[in-house]
Amino acid sequence: MIDSHSASKAVCFHDRAKTDDFARAVAERGGYFGVVIVPGFVRDTPGATIQDFVRHMEHLVDVCGIDRVGVGTDKAGPGPSTGSLIEYPSSIPASVRGDFDWVGFRNPEHRLTDDYRLSGYDNFGDWPTITVALAAAGFDEHALRKLVSRDFLRVFRVVVG
Repeated sequence: MIDSHSASKAVCFHDRAKTDDFARAVAERGGYFGVVIVPGFVRDTPGATIQDFVRHMEHLVDVCGIDRVGVGTDKAGPGPSTGSLIEYPSSIPASVRGDFDWVGFRNPEHRLTDDYRLSGYDNFGDWPTITVALAAAGFDEHALRKLVSRDFLRVFRVVVG
């Protein structure tokens, strides 16, 4: 199983985050837990930093083990000024979006509004910031390789071949 874009409910409550028991069950079955970098998922108040993301990574490595956790960003950038960090395809009219958007988020309950930004990561071009922050937290080169790609690729190979 791959839980590709989630966070730890033990570190920050979000109704889309997962419990330690769930994360452990994924790991025990050989799966992968990808930690999301969406600001409102990793911190429950505005002002998230890359360190909030790192806390989720550290906690989930403790729960699941270094071979079962990795980066599952789910955030390509700040998106347009639409009140949501999720970019909508132009084919979906604004009048249809409402409070429950097309990907299943409810704003502001899910904290995807412009108030929630993550200092240090605005788009995929900032990916090195993730690696540097994880290294500063004490993950060595071997662990970093697992966290930023190899753990996901291991499961992907098993599933896809």
